[in-house]
Amino acid sequence: MTLKVLICMQIDAKKGYSHEAIMDSIYHIGRDNARTPMQWDDSSYGGFSEVKPWIGVNANYREINVSRQQADTSSVLSYYRRLIELRKKSQYRTLIREGSFELVEARHPDVFAYKRQYKQEEVLVVCNFRDYPVEFLEKERKSFFPIMIHWVKVTF
Repeated sequence: MTLKVLICMQIDAKKGYSHEAIMDSIYHIGRDNARTPMQWDDSSYGGFSEVKPWIGVNANYREINVSRQQADTSSVLSYYRRLIELRKKSQYRTLIREGSFELVEARHPDVFAYKRQYKQEEVLVVCNFRDYPVEFLEKERKSFFPIMIHWVKVTF
């Protein structure tokens, strides 16, 4: 990847593009503009370093950081820990890892829903990507035991 970028820079420079135009192009397609240092806590530089990192720390590091998320049971970190536990340690681990995938309601405007089936077991996964609660009607009228519910009401 780096070699390709260097070759593009040489070619573009030969075409007469300025250094600034070339760098703007790199910044536009590069991944670094979507990265920030890990925000461990609310100390200087988010606890990532004792010196200023070359990529700036997100301005929200005092509010959003690992230390705060560890203490909050409704945080993204806590949610992902529960998901990982479901996949690795729960009674549903084989079903989640090895079950067949079936998309449910592909055109639903608010949720991404799918089923996994393995032998005689089945799980319905309903993901709400909105910032408000939504309702989802399970059309087959099967009854599923809710494992994790977060901003979605599933009606059977």
